[in-house]
Amino acid sequence: MHATDTTTYPVAVTTGAAVTPVNIYDASALTGLGTITIGSPGTDPVGWWLNVLSNAIQGTYTSTVSMELVSGP
Repeated sequence: MHATDTTTYPVAVTTGAAVTPVNIYDASALTGLGTITIGSPGTDPVGWWLNVLSNAIQGTYTSTVSMELVSGP
């Protein structure tokens, strides 16, 4: 059975030194086979936007995005 996403969009993804992981896609039990689209295409696509403060110092900044498959069918 194709995946049935139970996530409510948009999802707030916070940043900082101590953040809590968030789900951006959560398939219902007994679903999840096949190709999935993360986000609601056209209305709430998954994307990352960056808000840079006006007093930010020029330089190179890095971040890590981790995706995890918790369990499979």
